[in-house]
Amino acid sequence: MYELVEWHNAHFYKDKTIKFRLKDIFSDHWDNFVLDNPNLNIRPVVHKEVNRMISCRTSELGFSIYECPHCGQIKFSYHTCKSRFCPSCGNKYVRKRTEAILQ
Repeated sequence: MYELVEWHNAHFYKDKTIKFRLKDIFSDHWDNFVLDNPNLNIRPVVHKEVNRMISCRTSELGFSIYECPHCGQIKFSYHTCKSRFCPSCGNKYVRKRTEAILQ
């Protein structure tokens, strides 16, 4: 039924470690999961937070442009979702909250 694949030995990946992000898993499977499970009664706030996480650090949330005054190099910095559900933004929130509690 399921085939176990040893990713670290796959030659077509040139022996690179494959990293899956939670955001990628939700991006690939969230819509199908919701359609396949209509009886779960998922709260609207959950839909909102998942969509925010999927949009995190993409052009969907906007971006800032920075230009070096010396060389003229341009850097795009995509905005974050600032959601506690998001692995990267939530981790930042937890660290800040922990520091505040410890002080």
